[in-house]
Amino acid sequence: MATDPYIGSLNTFNLWLDNTIFDTYRVTKMTINMSVGKKAHPDLVLEYTLEDIDQYALEIINRLPSRGEVYVEGEMGTGKTTLIKAILRILGVKDVISSPTFSLVNTYELPNHMPVYHADLYRVENEEELYDIGFDEYLDSNSLIFIEWSERMSSLFNPKAITVSIEITAENRRKLSIYRS
Repeated sequence: MATDPYIGSLNTFNLWLDNTIFDTYRVTKMTINMSVGKKAHPDLVLEYTLEDIDQYALEIINRLPSRGEVYVEGEMGTGKTTLIKAILRILGVKDVISSPTFSLVNTYELPNHMPVYHADLYRVENEEELYDIGFDEYLDSNSLIFIEWSERMSSLFNPKAITVSIEITAENRRKLSIYRS
């Protein structure tokens, strides 16, 4: 483990490993602010309007692996599902693409007949629910899987996953940051 290259104050320290910030501890209050798996700085930052989402979805596709986990983070209403729908359309999914909020996982087929998964873990109350539905099998499937609300699966967290973080910057504008391990 590398030593911490930066100490913000005497009351805060960061755990660094392979240039990835894992945890920030506030010693005086004894609270932990998790930033698991994110590098200190994103590999790519884009700002876009919702009208231009397809253009920026293509930018993301060009940086995606052919398989593995993509964590899509953001507050409620930032456009996580909208972005994933755009990505899946551009990848060639012909099915109706919908939010998996109630089903937890939707399966789609790519033109090469490989499955791609879209999971929304917002309604998951505990990780036991994920094991009950066999969610770990989706993660082990050797397919591409987009996961919204990935922080609800901490024991299944993959430090090699790509994280796409979305923030609202104005009513119709978004800031997107991509973190690669």
